[in-house]
Formats: sequence, structure tokens, C-alpha cells
Amino acid sequence: MKTITCPSKEVPVIAETQVLVVGSGPAGISAAVASARCGAKTMLVERYHRSGCRHCLCVVDTDAADHYFKRLTRITLLISSAWNLLIFLLTPFFMKFYALQPETKRLVIWLVLIHNVFNAAAYPFSGALSNGLRAAGDVKFTMYVSVICCGHRCPL
Repeated sequence: MKTITCPSKEVPVIAETQVLVVGSGPAGISAAVASARCGAKTMLVERYHRSGCRHCLCVVDTDAADHYFKRLTRITLLISSAWNLLIFLLTPFFMKFYALQPETKRLVIWLVLIHNVFNAAAYPFSGALSNGLRAAGDVKFTMYVSVICCGHRCPL
């Protein structure tokens, strides 16, 4: 067996590789995938029992992270819905400042309504979902999206 001699002890060499990536967070997994795709013999090493950046976020209690993630999602949904309702209710007031035909005003109301309904439903999940999933220890969704997009060069 090969060894490396350190000043104070000998360390056994358990594997040889061209590229060693330490840490399996988002950057580590992306680096390892990119290195392997280039043909390099790549090894990914993680000190924790699972990959992801749960440790990067200083979240040790994943149950607590899951609880607060769900709580913050509900709060975000509530605030987003209230904000979009307020904008919808103020739209007729703001349209008084413009010389618009009745048909145009009706279309504006419909567009604002459609936009705000979808915005209230989608916004809370756009950024908070991936961050909350990572904090709760579930990195599968965010890592699949990251690796697929890096590999296919899709613009997300």
C-alpha cells in the first residue's frame, strides 16, 4: 500500500485521482460533474453523512428547519396574496389618471387580475422553495435542476 509521509505520521493512500473535490454542496457537486464530464478521474469527498449544503446553512436540526420552512411559506403566501389584492384594488384608482377607452380599462383589469393571481401563487415558491428545501436537508430538487441546467446549458 502506498503511503504519504507527514512529519509526524504516515497516512495510508486509499485512492488515487486526478481531481479531488472536497465538499458535496452545490458548488462541489457541480465541480465534480464538470470535471468528470471532461474525462478526468474525479473523486468527491464529503465529511457529513449526506450531500448538500445543510451544514453550510448551519442547520443541524432538519425537523426545525422543515417546520420554519413551512411556516415561512405560509407567511409568504399570505403576504403575497394580500399585496396582490391591494394592487388589484388600487388599479381602478390609478387608471383614472389616464385617458383610456372603457374596453382598454376592462382589459387592464383582467390583465392585472390574471397577473396577480399567478404572482400570488407562484412567487412564494420561486426562490424560497429551493432555499427552504436545502435548509431542510433536501437537496435533490435543487441539485437536479442545477446539474441538468449546467449540462444542457439551459437558461433558467
